[in-house]
Amino acid sequence: MRLEASLPLYGFELTEDISPVEAGLKWTLSNKNEYRGSDVINEQIRTGHHKILKKFSIDSRNIARTGTKVKAGNINGIVTSGNFSPILQKSIGFVLLESQPDTDLLEFEIRGKFIEGNILKKRFLS
Repeated sequence: MRLEASLPLYGFELTEDISPVEAGLKWTLSNKNEYRGSDVINEQIRTGHHKILKKFSIDSRNIARTGTKVKAGNINGIVTSGNFSPILQKSIGFVLLESQPDTDLLEFEIRGKFIEGNILKKRFLS
């Protein structure tokens, strides 16, 4: 249900290696005072050079689970969370890409095969 609600989970979409900026949660930062890691956060905001978390769907029963390798054109990524949604009848999840992709088409390497999916620009459920 967390995935269908488009909610990130600490340890998957938020870790010591994934900043709030990369997770799309910049709106939660005040940046009025200095804090541990504020220099990294400020640099990511200033330059725009950082990883980016996106929602995805696969219109099949193939499941892209945590750790599945992904390509968006020439940009690599990895699935942070993924599962089959019984409500939507397709696979959904979050993917962390090295940078902003030029395409919404994704290729997931699942059991030695490349399965196509798409980046979603809205919540899984509205």
